[in-house]
Amino acid sequence: MSKSKTQALFTAASIESLPFIENCFEVVIVTDTICQIEDAEQAIRELARVTKPQGFVLINEPALSWLWSFHDEAFMTKHRFNKKELINMARASNLQPLFVSYVNFFFFPYFCCAAKYFVQGIQKAIFVYIPGLLKKFLRLLLT
Repeated sequence: MSKSKTQALFTAASIESLPFIENCFEVVIVTDTICQIEDAEQAIRELARVTKPQGFVLINEPALSWLWSFHDEAFMTKHRFNKKELINMARASNLQPLFVSYVNFFFFPYFCCAAKYFVQGIQKAIFVYIPGLLKKFLRLLLT
């Protein structure tokens, strides 16, 4: 979104040291960011610090370390999280998890296959060929 359409102010900053006062946001959304940081706990502490006491933090991160693939290497992912890790880090930062899920559950068979089988021998490719039957299944699932 451009500033001219939203009148929003944008700031580029490190998630480990956000340039905002405490308790200034009602909602904080973080997607595929904490996985890029060495000190994930510090990142979550910062999210908690800038969120109002009755506010919400929505975190969406790559899950399950055994799904690690060339894609993680290409995008310099430092860590994949399981639910327990994120819950523990949130609680340690005085955040109370309301809902924790593997949100892409329905895509799990594809992610699993893509990460472990379809890309063998083509580790430098970013896009993966999806066989016809799997492609039809995914289209059915998504429509």
